[in-house]
Amino acid sequence: DVIKYKKEKLLPDIEKTGKKGVIVDISGGGLRMTTDFLLEKNEFVAIRFPVHMNIGSRCIEVVGRIVLSQESEKRRGTYDNRIQFKVLSRELRDFIVKYIYEQQRLIQQRERG
Repeated sequence: DVIKYKKEKLLPDIEKTGKKGVIVDISGGGLRMTTDFLLEKNEFVAIRFPVHMNIGSRCIEVVGRIVLSQESEKRRGTYDNRIQFKVLSRELRDFIVKYIYEQQRLIQQRERG
């Protein structure tokens, strides 16, 4: 879920839009996602997404700043977005990094057969 912040500053005054996107890539510093709507550069958004790991599942909620939002060259009506995390605890960042490493291990295991 993508939730737009009403003000430029990170305030609890948010508007739940119910809009959705697909995360394409994630790192400890941000993520790339596709949406069917354009986001405004430098706008702050809160994003909520599930993470499934061997140690269990968890719903992640992060706040980020839109660094880039543009229509995809490959698919009209789809937008590529780059989002930089702005409010992220050390514990949450560590959890995301562990998730990334676990996913990389799974990919390598599948490639080896």
